[in-house]
Amino acid sequence: MAEPTTIAVAGALALRPFAASDARPLYELIDRNLDHLREWLAWVDLDHSVDGKARFIEGCLAQYLARTGLSLALVDGDEMIGVLGYNTLDGLHHRGEIGYWLSADRAGTGVMTRGVRALVEHGFAELGLHRQLIRAATGNTRSRAIAERVGFTFEAVEREAELIGGRYLDLARYVAIAGEWTPPAVS
Repeated sequence: MAEPTTIAVAGALALRPFAASDARPLYELIDRNLDHLREWLAWVDLDHSVDGKARFIEGCLAQYLARTGLSLALVDGDEMIGVLGYNTLDGLHHRGEIGYWLSADRAGTGVMTRGVRALVEHGFAELGLHRQLIRAATGNTRSRAIAERVGFTFEAVEREAELIGGRYLDLARYVAIAGEWTPPAVS
């Protein structure tokens, strides 16, 4: 299987495969956003180094080649502004779980909503997914709003499903099913 291809989002926004040269920019982006990311993401402080990001990037390609995930850099032109992709892909059941994060200075601009919509369309059309899932902490209103704006249906709350910063968080689960999902207009 070939390496993942770039997915056009809108204008200069795109989802592109990581390259080895992205280790330092990815580290610097995360480092600038530690406090912003730490509130909702458990992995932020794990192996936080340039070498750790290089290992992450190597793992992204291995995961894609094994068809178990697809992590992409969200870029605006040449600037990396976040990460978006499928944390897991399940080929047997044709489903994928979407994960994403965005630089704090881009929050509230609609960038991630457009990126998620493009990824979902790619998942249904190109990856042959039947079910796509987004899970977000119930208190993470911005992340939940993205799932809702992209047309996912709220399915359930998973109680105390994730340990972040020493506290267990409830997760809201949203789904989109092929044949039922109608992408709403994204401005």
